[in-house]
Amino acid sequence: MDANAFNAAVRSDGSPLPELSTLTYQGVFNQHSYQTGGPEEVHKLAVSAYASRFEEEGSAGLWLACFLKSSRDGQPRDEVPMDLIVVLDVSGSMNWPVDGALRSGGVPRLALAKDALMALLPKLRPDDRFGLATFSNEGRVIQPLTFVSILQQDELQERIVALQAGGGTTISAGLEAAVQISGETDIKERHRRLLFLTDMDDMRPGQLDNMVAKQSERGLYVSFVGIGQNFKAELAEQVSKHRGSNYFCITRDEEMRKTIVDNFDWNFFPVAFDVEVTQQSDSFQLASVYGTPFDARDELVEAEWMPDVHRFYPLDFKSTVSTFLLCIQRQFPAGLPMPALQGIFSFLSSGVRSVIRVDTVFPSGVHADGAVDGGLILLRLRGGSGQVRLTLRYQAGERCFTTCQDVVVPDDESVPEAIRKGVILQRYVQTCREYLMLREPVCKDCDGFEDYATRVRCAFQNLDVLGQEFANDAANVDALCPGLRDQLHAFQEMAEKHAKRVLDSK
Repeated sequence: MDANAFNAAVRSDGSPLPELSTLTYQGVFNQHSYQTGGPEEVHKLAVSAYASRFEEEGSAGLWLACFLKSSRDGQPRDEVPMDLIVVLDVSGSMNWPVDGALRSGGVPRLALAKDALMALLPKLRPDDRFGLATFSNEGRVIQPLTFVSILQQDELQERIVALQAGGGTTISAGLEAAVQISGETDIKERHRRLLFLTDMDDMRPGQLDNMVAKQSERGLYVSFVGIGQNFKAELAEQVSKHRGSNYFCITRDEEMRKTIVDNFDWNFFPVAFDVEVTQQSDSFQLASVYGTPFDARDELVEAEWMPDVHRFYPLDFKSTVSTFLLCIQRQFPAGLPMPALQGIFSFLSSGVRSVIRVDTVFPSGVHADGAVDGGLILLRLRGGSGQVRLTLRYQAGERCFTTCQDVVVPDDESVPEAIRKGVILQRYVQTCREYLMLREPVCKDCDGFEDYATRVRCAFQNLDVLGQEFANDAANVDALCPGLRDQLHAFQEMAEKHAKRVLDSK
């Protein structure tokens, strides 16, 4: 969801290079805002896309900026009441500041969590229910699930203030306490959210996967707020692949309140499930996709034909399908099963690619100028001229929906701001990730060290070239992507120390 862990590692003087998984296209895209043409007024979820050609060095080609816009973007949560169960980590490590350095004199993690928790209570409505559990070595129920209208908030706040950190970390104990007070299962007329505030010291991917899956099946969606720089990308991926669940990384004091309180109406209320966007064109070939939850992987999935999107296919394809179905009726009066038809029709129209598949989409915050926080998916295509068709399928409530947008590639040289900004961010992430791929050293006495040293030198030079390009276009880069040049400069200094150690060892 963000690049907080990467930015925190870069800010930490003398720390080793951050792991590759801490820097993703989606994480960086989500830390910027974009003008997407105003709010969505027709559908709960819709695709909004812009296309343009670039001829600049390092980014030449056809680019398409795609956004998933929701009618709930920037809006208060809906009228459905909520059950919110907070599970608060009170282990000894919560006495440390967010940056993990006791000498820094920063605010303890537990104090930040308690302040945010007390600021969250006024966001709840009288018909909402609230529960609180803590855990260290053992779980403890602080507040049973209770309607806010009868909640003794003064007494509850006193109990929250009195909480002290100490002992080990056993997250499963906190989960047991939360489940104990969560009440009934599968309550469809209420939002049900389990919110973990923890530094994640005790969590393992397999354990987390099983835990989140079980709660999601019960209709109790899980949010993890990982406090501190001990970010584990594999944990974030395990959380986000389950329905209704998400993960945030807190590396600065102000990020806690922003995530839990300021963005409460958008971070914890899903707008759509089982979301898929496909791309289809008879003129362009999809080369790369940036900004999806799995953008660290080089995979473009062929999408299957589905009856609900048949109307969006080209006329010649529909004619072929009609002829084929007539032949089937003559040969097989009972017809063929749907999986067989899907396989055949998908083969006949292999140009359809799945751009993104996610279990859950949450609404976005909207700035005063109408810009939307994050949500960019950037496509790079190859080809001549024509149009691109984007088809969106998703589930909201008990219904499934399908919408479509045809994007015509303009012949002029105008570049929408969203694409210009997206390409700058894409180049930044790609160049930094190329260096992070060389994070693990190769022993100077081992085979392959010379090749490793050459790749380190080349990757560092690429960072230097990008930094110079950004400096030459400083006014434009700073206006579109505030703070990005400073982040790149800080990473260059970190990479320079790493490259010097490698090259001096030759």
